[in-house]
Amino acid sequence: MKTMGLKYAVLSKFETMEQCANAIGMSKSSFSRALKNPSSKFLSKLAGVGVEIERPQDVIKNSELSDSELLIRELKGIIYEKNALIEEQKSIIEQKDLIIKQYEELNKTIKSKRKK
Repeated sequence: MKTMGLKYAVLSKFETMEQCANAIGMSKSSFSRALKNPSSKFLSKLAGVGVEIERPQDVIKNSELSDSELLIRELKGIIYEKNALIEEQKSIIEQKDLIIKQYEELNKTIKSKRKK
């Protein structure tokens, strides 16, 4: 399935990608990854919240959205993906900072034991 068509299908049902992610109980970053490589389980979840996944191109054709509205929705999707990636990177940085802090504490403990 084409990812772009799936995005349009999601955006025809929800105002933002984040709203859809919340509706199916996924984090923004997990939703973004699943959208890029949709599994049958993910597609079932989308269908469960009313997203038309059979023929998303028909959703676009039949919608009453103007070209500018479709562009705005696509831009919202891009912004959502950017924000999801930023949050994912922040999480990675926080995890690495914690590892560094634990390493420093371990180093202090080892040095203090050597002095004794």
